Amino acid sequence: MGKQLAYVQSVVEDEPKEAAMVLLRMAKNNAAMKAEFAVFKKLFDSTPDLRPTNHNVHKVLMNIFYLFFPDFTDKNVRVVVGDREDRYLAYFDYESVHVALYHIIENSAKYIRPGSEMGVKICNHLGRSEIIFEMISTQIRPDEVDIIFEEGVSGDIAKKSGKSGNGIGMSRARKIIELNGGSLSVKPDPGTEEVVMGVTYQKNIFSMILPRKK
Repeated sequence: MGKQLAYVQSVVEDEPKEAAMVLLRMAKNNAAMKAEFAVFKKLFDSTPDLRPTNHNVHKVLMNIFYLFFPDFTDKNVRVVVGDREDRYLAYFDYESVHVALYHIIENSAKYIRPGSEMGVKICNHLGRSEIIFEMISTQIRPDEVDIIFEEGVSGDIAKKSGKSGNGIGMSRARKIIELNGGSLSVKPDPGTEEVVMGVTYQKNIFSMILPRKK
């Protein structure tokens, strides 16, 4: 045990940045497993056990973005998250919405164009809070705007690029947000297409709306 500890310590001292990245990836994977187990029953129960309270939207977002720091860094992507003001509150079940945000940010990290910027804005409307994710990411055609939220479905460009998963993440995210009285949608921006390394990207704007009050 002593030799193993000394070896690990020497590796951390020689490569502190790499060690930090590994720890962050481990934290992300652990968070993903914990979140999936925690929310599974809520998704498939006819009377899900939701425990909504008021939450600071910025703080909740940052709790998840920190987990994906290595992923965005690897792609040289700059993430800019809006105001930290306490007035940006929303009323939701933290455990389930944490899972929805995890899937949204994971999806963004996977499909965003390397070397680009991701902007996240928080807005207050009458009785609701909106989180807007704006990025240059894999093209979503107009006929795919709704089907990418269906279970088992990925966009055509995502499949051709070899990055598509099992098509569960965004479907699950929308179901969770709807359980919390909100909505999740995407608005592609036609005319912003660009091809990089054989992959077509465009500006895509994801909107997540949550109630501000009970």
